[in-house]
Amino acid sequence: MVSTVLLFALIAASASAIARDTSAHRALTAQLGPELRAQYALERIATELRMAGEFAEDRDEGNDLDDGEDTNGNGVLDSDWNVPDGATNLDRIEFNRRVDLQDDDGNTIASGVYTRRIAYFIENGTLVREWDVTAEDGSTETRRTIMVEKVVDMRISRTGLLIRVELDAILPTEIYAPGRRTYETRIWLRN
Repeated sequence: MVSTVLLFALIAASASAIARDTSAHRALTAQLGPELRAQYALERIATELRMAGEFAEDRDEGNDLDDGEDTNGNGVLDSDWNVPDGATNLDRIEFNRRVDLQDDDGNTIASGVYTRRIAYFIENGTLVREWDVTAEDGSTETRRTIMVEKVVDMRISRTGLLIRVELDAILPTEIYAPGRRTYETRIWLRN
């Protein structure tokens, strides 16, 4: 009987400690959330830009526009950037990224296909990712997702093959003084 009471006391103490830790974890995650989301957003942008610029549309690397290489239809071998060389402090980036199309079983159907337009921009203090997809009826449909809220500014610059993306985010002042931080990533591209 005594051992059963002690066992229940031990279980109750453990449950209480776990509840406190879980509560503290939730509070910390809520406070760190904006910073983590800003870092994730920059990583996502960098990954997609690398996928866009890895091989460009020049699949045979011959520096000539061959049949089937101009998948975005603009007449040049690129990923349809809206960020020209020498651009500074643009507040929007658009591009097509390179993907491999797969069937339902995960087998590659086509390699090096370019997606429709993908864009990142700030709208009402929110970093938005917007992309075009082909609907079932063949029409083009635009989709959006919110990447980060409480973003003051985004600046995109390009020098040659280097693209720099900066986000200014507002963070909780209880943790971060002065409550605003700039996050930056630099991406080396092929085109």
